[in-house]
Amino acid sequence: MKLDLDDESIGRILIEPSFSVSKVKRIRAEIPEGVPFFVYTRKQLEFLFRTPSLNKKLNDLFGTELPCSPEYTELEFQTRVSHLYSTLDNAFNKGFVDDDFMERKEKKLEDIMAMSGQKKEKVQLSDWDWISQAMNTKKSLVNRATTIKETLSNFLRSMNFDYKLEKRVPEASLGFTDALVDMFGSRISVMLYGSSVSNLDDPTTFDDYDVLVVLPQNRIRSNWYRELQDARLTFQGKPVGVVLVPEDVLANYLYIDSYTINPKNTKVLHGKVWTPSFDYEKNQTVRRELVRTALGIRSLVGTALNWGYFHTLEMMDKPELYHSMIKQAKFTLRSLLNLKDQRTGRPYHPRTKEELERMLEIMKMPIRKHVPRVEYLKDSLLITARDTAELMEKHYQPETSIKIYKNQINWINTQQKKSPNSFFILKKTKNI
Repeated sequence: MKLDLDDESIGRILIEPSFSVSKVKRIRAEIPEGVPFFVYTRKQLEFLFRTPSLNKKLNDLFGTELPCSPEYTELEFQTRVSHLYSTLDNAFNKGFVDDDFMERKEKKLEDIMAMSGQKKEKVQLSDWDWISQAMNTKKSLVNRATTIKETLSNFLRSMNFDYKLEKRVPEASLGFTDALVDMFGSRISVMLYGSSVSNLDDPTTFDDYDVLVVLPQNRIRSNWYRELQDARLTFQGKPVGVVLVPEDVLANYLYIDSYTINPKNTKVLHGKVWTPSFDYEKNQTVRRELVRTALGIRSLVGTALNWGYFHTLEMMDKPELYHSMIKQAKFTLRSLLNLKDQRTGRPYHPRTKEELERMLEIMKMPIRKHVPRVEYLKDSLLITARDTAELMEKHYQPETSIKIYKNQINWINTQQKKSPNSFFILKKTKNI
């Protein structure tokens, strides 16, 4: 039975028992390019219900009563802030910033601003009108990026957490530090994080160098983004990813991004840095990572079945963009294992990149390298989406009643028939 395509503005979510790449490609071919299309397994979709923004969207459209707990709303808000804070800068480093990219980032900022109004205590910013006007004005890419970054910095300044600060001094030195000092001034501090920290003696084990440049000023200057874009820093043949962080928001940024930048697994390369010291359980590090994973899966599936499916050619010469999506299987496995540890009482133990990749190899889900061929890249995104679904089936134990979940899905399907103009149309696979 063919899909009903009478209204081409209507998107489709298919709820599948499993993710079949060949079947999904066949169904995608029936749906016009401009129609949003998503495929999730039941367990995967339930996992995504922990992101209140999705729940709220479904509730608004269909009148469902999916949970939008204040706790998870706060965690999703903080996760979105930290993720946009870093990915914006990394894009300038790696040279894939254009108008389309900036429009997507501005849309993400608008979503964050909307979420701030859903929280129990609203974030008050004096510059709302200016921010809105700046985003709607035709400006250069660097000026638009500066507006986004300043807004996110203000959100970080509004957050209050209970932690102690530890003073850190230089523990290592790398050749690109001088270039950063020349670019941003001698008063900056530079901190290395990520997989390179524990593998500096063997650069073959990691893809790039990730650094935070801590700025003594409280504002981001637009010309810094221009310099980052022009410099395209590399060291020992690997790109250097730079995230700019004003000194007064560094501790809060590290606190809410604790699952990505573990303060204990960092090295100061230049200057002095004050990092937060906290208990991972009180920080809710595992829950933060689960929310980020849910958002990542939504992004992966959306890219694999929509933009990435029809515009794969644009990823041919952008391996960093491709890798940002293809790593989602690794992030999914890590967060699910951390959740399992938490349930069994095991102390927080962030797995290394090498551990996770070995486990994926054993499960025959290797991270697929970037190969500049359209069909290969298209299939790789779909295969990664399939792998995340299979990881969910193997390792995720639902935290809510399966019966309630089934009732919610059935109710949404009923409402879809009553509201044919709604954005999300849910159809079960057996009807196709």
